Amino acid sequence: MDEAAAEAFARELEVERLPACAMCLFELAWALYQGRRVHPSTVTRTVSWVWLEIDDALRELVVAARMRELPGAEEALADLDARGVRGRLARAVVVRLAELMAEEIAARQAR
Repeated sequence: MDEAAAEAFARELEVERLPACAMCLFELAWALYQGRRVHPSTVTRTVSWVWLEIDDALRELVVAARMRELPGAEEALADLDARGVRGRLARAVVVRLAELMAEEIAARQAR
């Protein structure tokens, strides 16, 4: 699974249902909120922090997507099986979670 496919697939999942630690996502989300360049090491560290929390639930989301025949689901499941925490899907999902948090921060700031 390439990076673009992982990012597109992550946008199709209901990642907000994943039980990820908000504090673990905050550093990455804050960088996104501020529009700063995100270093790959920050993403790697954040994925490692939340992986044990989201692993099973993410797998369930991907299996459900495969059952719905969502394009890319088979490749996403293969990425999870082969690379797990080091996979492109894991990185894309964690970045997506941080993007959602950054959007929430922006919405609260706008009030």
